[in-house]
Amino acid sequence: MAANHKRTRLDRVSKLQLEPSAVSRWLRQAFNGVTALHVILAIVVGALLIVTLRGWRPAFPYRSGQVPDRDIVARVQFEMVDDGQTAQIKKQRRRGVLCYYENRPLAIRQLGSTLKNKISPLLDEAPFEELTPAQLTSLQSLVPETSSTYTPSEALEALRTLFLDRGKLDNGKFDDAVKSVLDPIAERGVLKALAHDSEEGSQRQIRIFEGSGPEDATVVGVSDVRHSEIADRLPGEVAGQFQQRFESPASVVVARIVSNYFANQLPVTLSYQKDLSEEARREAEESVEDAKVTYVPTVSKLAEAGVPIQSEELRRLRAEYEQWVSQLSWGETLFRLAAFTGMIAAMYLLCGMYIYYQYDRQLLSNTSQLVRLFGLVVVTCAICRYSSPDPLRAEVVPLTICAITMTITFGRPVALLVSACIALAVTLSLGL
Repeated sequence: MAANHKRTRLDRVSKLQLEPSAVSRWLRQAFNGVTALHVILAIVVGALLIVTLRGWRPAFPYRSGQVPDRDIVARVQFEMVDDGQTAQIKKQRRRGVLCYYENRPLAIRQLGSTLKNKISPLLDEAPFEELTPAQLTSLQSLVPETSSTYTPSEALEALRTLFLDRGKLDNGKFDDAVKSVLDPIAERGVLKALAHDSEEGSQRQIRIFEGSGPEDATVVGVSDVRHSEIADRLPGEVAGQFQQRFESPASVVVARIVSNYFANQLPVTLSYQKDLSEEARREAEESVEDAKVTYVPTVSKLAEAGVPIQSEELRRLRAEYEQWVSQLSWGETLFRLAAFTGMIAAMYLLCGMYIYYQYDRQLLSNTSQLVRLFGLVVVTCAICRYSSPDPLRAEVVPLTICAITMTITFGRPVALLVSACIALAVTLSLGL
């Protein structure tokens, strides 16, 4: 017969097991696979909300049309591009551009030979009354009928007196005198009037070039190439050249004949080059640096009290805000981030406790339902952020759509609570 083993008190006590505490049971439930996945999902969504709403960054509190109660002055020193001043500088630079004109001087260089060919047939001994039709035509081209200074017969007499020795016309003196007058004109060119207006370039100087190309262009004054002003200078220049080379009193009359002929026959040789000039204007505008205005803290006024904020004031306020944010210390940024993170955590706790104890705790354990809820929250916050700035200002639209969707999907109580939390987060982050 087996020995009867009697258990001692110690054996009986060692076999006793206490029921797990409530904390132990909660921890066991909290750290199972599904719950851990939900916790990680909640953390990721919280991080997305912080990034989407920029929880570390102060809100920009101003909107177009807002009427400030007091004058808004700068908190920090900053610079801002003055678009109006920059545009004015570009306009002035554009007005000062030297436009391009191409010079084709061959017609001017041939003008002396043409004049010589008209004078040469008139130097025979035939009297005025016996001139041939060809000679009369040549004389009329030299002495217009409207001339009141001298008659055709007087002009013919002066030509024959000056060139009594035909060698004076052919020996180079005449050519030298004409060349001295026409060469500077041919080199610069002639135009009737500028082809560009004051908004397109300088009215005092232009760039001229011949066939070699614009890289060899030279700068000339407009008064040096304008036909009317050249015609005014021609009598004095021609008279001076003829008096230097001819010692006859008839040279005065012949000089007038020559200057009148040149003034009437002087061709236009300058043509406006629109493409080159437009490129020069574009380069001049691109070379202008942005004009900047400096705003001083506590002194410079950004917006006036009682006056609605318009686009210009809003632009100044935005520039001041960006500069102020860039000067925030790491400590201030981290403090704001911690505060915003704490607010998100508090909202998590509020919504989670309500759903768990007052609504339907199955929502927290159903992964697909939880993903839908989190996804709707993140998408709504993102759309609110990007639809909020002026001029759209439509942040209420995604909030309304979110509330309707939540009511249909999760019921009215959850929709009301979660929508209120979203509205609070969006309002604080966007400064509404």
